[in-house]
Formats: sequence, C-alpha cells, structure tokens
Amino acid sequence: MSKRAFIVGINDFLGVTPLRGCVNDTHQMRENLTSLFGFDDDQIRVIHDKDATAAGIRAGLEWLLSDYAGDGND
Repeated sequence: MSKRAFIVGINDFLGVTPLRGCVNDTHQMRENLTSLFGFDDDQIRVIHDKDATAAGIRAGLEWLLSDYAGDGND
C-alpha cells in the first residue's frame, strides 16, 4: 500500500462568481505534501477547473483507491 493524494481546485464553475484561491490552494497543498510529508510527485494528482468534471473526479478517486481493491474482509 502506498500513500497517495488527490486534490481538486475549482475557481471557475459555470453560473457562479469565480473564486480566487482554490487553484492556488492546490499548489500549496502539493508543496506541503512533498516538503512536509515526503510525498513524491507521482503520488499526487491534481485537477483544476474544467478538468474537475464528474468523470475527472471519478477517475481521480479510482486512482486514489486502486491499492484498496481488497476482498471485502479488510
């Protein structure tokens, strides 16, 4: 089992006044994970704005949980 992180930052969402800090927060979180917690870049996936679709988030969650495909007895 490995450590992984999946981070989503959405500044621009249809029909909503754009936010200003969400994408910046994802960059800071990535930095914290690598510098403070020893994550490698390949252990972190980040998506922003238009890539944060239902399909994009599902794919990220599937990647995040792919090491946990147990037999149900965990």
